[in-house]
Amino acid sequence: MEPIYVRQRLRPSRYAFLVNEGDFDAALRAVSVNTALWGGIYNPIVPLTPVDIRDVLLKEFDPDLLVNLTGADLPSDLAARYEYRIVSADALIRSDDRTNRRELGLGFHIRPLLRHVYETEVRFSAGPTRAAMIEPQNAPGWPEFVAFVYGSFRWLPDLDVNFGKIFQRALRARNVELSELTVPPDHESLLSPLDFTGLGLRLFGDRFGLSSHVIFIGDHRNLADLIEFWNIRATGRFVVFTPIACYRNFAPVIRHAAEMGRHPVYRGVQNDVELHQGPAVAAEVFDAVCDWIATLGFGQLPRHHRFPRLASQTEYGGYSDIAEVQAVEGEDISLLYNGQMTPIKMISPPYVDDPIEFLGRLAWSVELTFIGGSSDLDVMLALPREPVIERLTHRYVTALPGEVRIGRRGLVIQRDGISSTVGVTPIPSQEVIHALFRQAGMEPEPSGPGQY
Repeated sequence: MEPIYVRQRLRPSRYAFLVNEGDFDAALRAVSVNTALWGGIYNPIVPLTPVDIRDVLLKEFDPDLLVNLTGADLPSDLAARYEYRIVSADALIRSDDRTNRRELGLGFHIRPLLRHVYETEVRFSAGPTRAAMIEPQNAPGWPEFVAFVYGSFRWLPDLDVNFGKIFQRALRARNVELSELTVPPDHESLLSPLDFTGLGLRLFGDRFGLSSHVIFIGDHRNLADLIEFWNIRATGRFVVFTPIACYRNFAPVIRHAAEMGRHPVYRGVQNDVELHQGPAVAAEVFDAVCDWIATLGFGQLPRHHRFPRLASQTEYGGYSDIAEVQAVEGEDISLLYNGQMTPIKMISPPYVDDPIEFLGRLAWSVELTFIGGSSDLDVMLALPREPVIERLTHRYVTALPGEVRIGRRGLVIQRDGISSTVGVTPIPSQEVIHALFRQAGMEPEPSGPGQY
């Protein structure tokens, strides 16, 4: 009998929203859904083409589930690789069994968070809050830009839940009318709906591909630029969008980002905000804006020019360093005996005071990392991230195939109810090795002495 230490990390499930290149409506639907999801600010939007960029984003963000907003079946390679992790657009809406009210059917929506903040912070305070609903002027391209930058509930599917009104009522949020090509007043302190989706989440992980702070210089009416801005911010960086059409108007947010980004990392090394070129911006325009930013008193800041489409995957866009998020940590001990483990007591999510009320209506993820098991070489607790091994796990975890996968730190289990335990059985080493060989097109056989 050997003790196995189980580290748990509870976080919002990470979704990748798949859209067709150039499909503004689908991208805005993804923006609005993410504005209503806990952790939505960290979910990428992934165009199906170009394929090399698509594959980089999916590999580096490592989503738990893929939401198909393309209006058609996904390409066969994606369908095979993410066989049990694809969610259709129909799943965005759920009908409540008791009331038949149409609700958001994806992830962990923000209503429990809003209730928690209201009950603990807002209810007994008469003072103003930082929360604000940004109301954009109805100029061509401006509402879409504001949605990508600050969040919007405008493009949600037809629901019987008004997230905008709930956000305003719970946080006493004020309306901020925003004229075209301007910066909101008090932009440094505003809490936008999209910012709120990061409530209670801790970011960790190294971010060497880009600075921790980025000034993104792009075309505010170009979808490729908006998506690139969204995905850089989804890595966990602080990013401000500077439209080339009116970059001088955005001097206040540029100064704010530059001041926040200039700080020591460790002795002799200083972090500086980095200037990033949008896909639709010509090199000479980008350099002109960068030269103007240098006149604001920060000198020549590092410039991140775009790489050609055929550049290596690790070079493209700086996506190789995705910040991980975490809400709750926990530990448990399971006993390994005769190839079996005792059930693991699972940690519970925050903000859910009444588990029965939200049973089956919220979903989150728990990552399990196992430490120990070295005395029994006939079983494996640390598994390679290969599709064939992921399919093996479906037989050894008490969860449906779409609810368990292999992540960067171990098993990732999707949860939609607060149950006390989950059963995990170590996979026999022989099965793992045989599966890997067969995936490579080879049939393994034991050697004479029985060594593998």
